[in-house]
Amino acid sequence: MSRPICSIVNLMMMNLSDNVNCQLGSSEQHKESTTCRKDRDFSDMNVIIEYLTLKNPFCGDPAILRSISTGISAVNSVNVDDAINVGNKVISKMVGVSVKDFTPRRKDQCVLMTEKDHPGSKNKMSNIDPNVLFQRIMVVLATKKDSSVPSYFKFELSSFPLSLFDSHCNMRNANKTELAKSIAVMSNYHPEEEVMEMESEMKKVVDGGWLLHKIPWKKEETYVEIFTHYDNYLSSKYGSSYTTIVFDGYNGPSTKDVTHNKRSKTSSSEVLFCNDMKLTTSKEEFLSNVNNKAKFLMELGIFLQQKGFTVLHSQGDADVMIVKTSIDSAKTHATIKPIYSLHQKNC
Repeated sequence: MSRPICSIVNLMMMNLSDNVNCQLGSSEQHKESTTCRKDRDFSDMNVIIEYLTLKNPFCGDPAILRSISTGISAVNSVNVDDAINVGNKVISKMVGVSVKDFTPRRKDQCVLMTEKDHPGSKNKMSNIDPNVLFQRIMVVLATKKDSSVPSYFKFELSSFPLSLFDSHCNMRNANKTELAKSIAVMSNYHPEEEVMEMESEMKKVVDGGWLLHKIPWKKEETYVEIFTHYDNYLSSKYGSSYTTIVFDGYNGPSTKDVTHNKRSKTSSSEVLFCNDMKLTTSKEEFLSNVNNKAKFLMELGIFLQQKGFTVLHSQGDADVMIVKTSIDSAKTHATIKPIYSLHQKNC
């Protein structure tokens, strides 16, 4: 034993040793000082350094609570890091109250990292009822006796143009299929009469939004493995020599913002990921966060460029850049093959 049970007995033994001129010696009593334990501690320290280097906890906004293992950032309502003060407030409410009369409330508990924001739950838009608007106009007109009354009925009695927006003030979806048919009719284009070159020599322009939703994701896969799935699909289908991928940009407002909001049934927290980290959420949940999607597309573009593909990032909606890229490529290649879907989920 490294320490006697009774300190008095130990003192008496030491005094006896001094009186008889005995010299006592002992081996190393702490495991931490052995060579084997030092080697293991050094190995464990290297593992921790490698882990923190890969998942740097000091990057990003220091004011945001973030999980080191997954990189997921907490929403503003998370207060688990202030658990002591939250607990003290609960205890203060219990003082002087009997057990049977006290009811713990969920709003007084700590909000964990699993809490998520729900889009539209806090910023609800109130629509103006057209019937109420019409009634108010009639009341105003009843008090006026001048000749300007007809001018009040020159405008549509609605708070928004119904031809462009639905009853929830969301912009209506464009019918791209009918638009493509009308363009083909007006241009007298007949694809069956076109002389096509060999598939291997054709220039392909791929819509990045279509490509993003084409490949399924699996949980617990690393992001670099997901990137590899995209590379394998493009390489097997189109090759890298004559293929250009055009991705949407998320640097500011876009014409697809309303469409994204309508499709987002849930909102994911921001994930500060690196390529060797594993995916811990579903694909839909991950892409519901604009920052996650923007960073993923940038990292995917870098990965595909290293594999020999040409990658372009638009400032907003990529449709215009896809058309311009196809026109520019037609100047050097006889045949252009745009690859996209009119019924795709917009990126």
